[in-house]
Amino acid sequence: MKKRIFFAAIALLSGLCPAHALDESNLVIADATAEAGTTVTIPVTMTGCASGYQFEVYPPAGVTLTKVQRGEVIKVRDYDDEYIFTFQNAGRENGGRFVLCYSIGVLTEQAGEVAKLVFSVDENVAPGTYNIEMKNAECAH
Repeated sequence: MKKRIFFAAIALLSGLCPAHALDESNLVIADATAEAGTTVTIPVTMTGCASGYQFEVYPPAGVTLTKVQRGEVIKVRDYDDEYIFTFQNAGRENGGRFVLCYSIGVLTEQAGEVAKLVFSVDENVAPGTYNIEMKNAECAH
């Protein structure tokens, strides 16, 4: 029998990017619902446009960040044979990840999904609301 849990992914510390002449960008982790013993993909969205961003993300106990993927806004700028944006991530203590995405002088064409975070929820996670922590979030123009 599967337990239902509400898995709220809230950016506790959203990064406010430096002001651009006409543009200001924020990074936000969306809310999501998942069941114990399953995986869930949660988007990271950016308001405004930027040529790069970075953040650290830390899941709660009982939840594992298994994969970080390029978001649709970043993919749309790529050519078939060339990535316009460099997209990297690296492990941090306590199961966290550092995510870095940048381009030399190319802005995203629009605001939207810039990354996808794939989480695995342990079988024994009790129903409830859990927070995903975002730290050191910054955007660049």
